[in-house]
Amino acid sequence: MHQVVCTGPFIYAYVEEGTPNVKHFCKQLILCKLARFLREAWIATNRRSRDLPFILSAPLSTAQGTCIIVGVPPHSEESQKSEFAQAFKQAADRIQARATFDHFDGSVVEMSVDERGRFFDALISLSAF
Repeated sequence: MHQVVCTGPFIYAYVEEGTPNVKHFCKQLILCKLARFLREAWIATNRRSRDLPFILSAPLSTAQGTCIIVGVPPHSEESQKSEFAQAFKQAADRIQARATFDHFDGSVVEMSVDERGRFFDALISLSAF
C-alpha cells in the first residue's frame, strides 16, 4: 500500500504491483473487505473524513495491465452502492476509458492501469458523492 489520499470528495488508495500477496487482493470480496478496513483505520486517525467514501484499487492482471477498483460508502451510509455505480460510469465515459462493469456489485469496475489516474481525476471533478 503506497498511501491513502484525501482528495476532498473521497478518500482513495491503491495496492501497488509487486506488493507481497497482491494476487489475493485482485478478488472483489477481499478488496472490498480491505477497503472497509482501511476506511476504518483512516477514520480512526482523521475524524473529519468520517463522511467521505473510500475507493481502493489493486492490480488485476499484470500481463494485461488491468486493475480493479472498488468503492466503499461513507461510514455513516452503508447503502450508497448505486451512487458509486453511476459515478464510476460517468467518470469512465468522461475519459472514454475501456472499463468493464460486469460485476454483481455496481461499485466495482475493471480498467487499464494506465487509465486509473485519469479515472480518479474524473471522479474528483464529478464530486458526485
